[in-house]
Amino acid sequence: MKIIPGIIVVCAGLLLGGCFHDQVLPQTSALTTVHRTYETELRSYAAMPIDPLAAEAQTGVSGGKGIQKALATQAPRSNVFAGTLESIRAFRTRFRAQEKELTQAFAHLNGLEGMIYLQSFEFGNAAAVKTRVDEAAKNLTSKTGLAPRDRLLALSYAHLIDGWRETYRFLWLKKPNVDLAAMEKAATGINAVLNKQVSKDNTDPDVDSAGGYLALNEGIFWAWVHQFRAADCKNDNLTKCPAEIEDMVNNRKYYRNAAQSLERFLSKSEVEAVSAAVKTATAENAEADGLILAAKNGTTSEQAKALKKAACLRQQRLPKSSVTGRLELIRWQIWFQEKIANLETRNVQKDFCAPTSG
Repeated sequence: MKIIPGIIVVCAGLLLGGCFHDQVLPQTSALTTVHRTYETELRSYAAMPIDPLAAEAQTGVSGGKGIQKALATQAPRSNVFAGTLESIRAFRTRFRAQEKELTQAFAHLNGLEGMIYLQSFEFGNAAAVKTRVDEAAKNLTSKTGLAPRDRLLALSYAHLIDGWRETYRFLWLKKPNVDLAAMEKAATGINAVLNKQVSKDNTDPDVDSAGGYLALNEGIFWAWVHQFRAADCKNDNLTKCPAEIEDMVNNRKYYRNAAQSLERFLSKSEVEAVSAAVKTATAENAEADGLILAAKNGTTSEQAKALKKAACLRQQRLPKSSVTGRLELIRWQIWFQEKIANLETRNVQKDFCAPTSG
């Protein structure tokens, strides 16, 4: 199994399931072993998630091309989750006779196994366990009727496979085009799950964490749809571009879909911070662009210094977050909002001046 670090592991910590305090000690201990092994293996290759606010300082290229270039430099690593998968198999073997009594625990591990294959870009294995993950979704319910974290992920599993399979094909297999119908179906599918399963006044932190992760994936898929729809319309001089598609592209409705879905999982203060960051972006981006442009014909060292200073300038408008995983959600939301406002894609890398929290 090969792992390719990148945007699919944004908020990867959100994928861990909840606790099973009502189980007897041996089961609880075995589940704890699974979770701790997963966390350890995840950290073993813990590359910084590539978001639109993180790639330019690394590559010197902005926007989607910068993300693609940054991801391409990260070599696949084999068997990263071997220990986790082994501990899952050990749990199943040890407690197989008690599967009916441990329905939720088995369902949780089935979902986790599926997400591991998805994180590993092992789409054949991911598809092979889809039926098992679908069944898990039926057994992962809460007493309140709301979908808990694991169930939300399981219900969205097929859509995540479709969206990330197309992303993988384009980014790493260098396919010239993606299946836009599949990508758009993935985005609308996740949106439908969230609309049906998450109440507007949700206060459950588990639902909120999974919802934010899924909304972010939905947004990324919408961004791809916009990019390729816009390219298709431009290349065809709009002669083959349906009016509704042209309207979606020109009015950035795909990015609006992304921003609207993610915003419902941000707090009021985070929404305000995003708004403030976007409002101050124009001047800072212009100043940063000026620095880079001035050094364009300079030495490699001068260009590197200009890029570093530009990244620091852009970092000044980024809100900080002390909550694990929140910073990436905020950065993506800034990017979606900037695209709506027709601003350039901007980013920051930790090695330069990015916030250290999140």
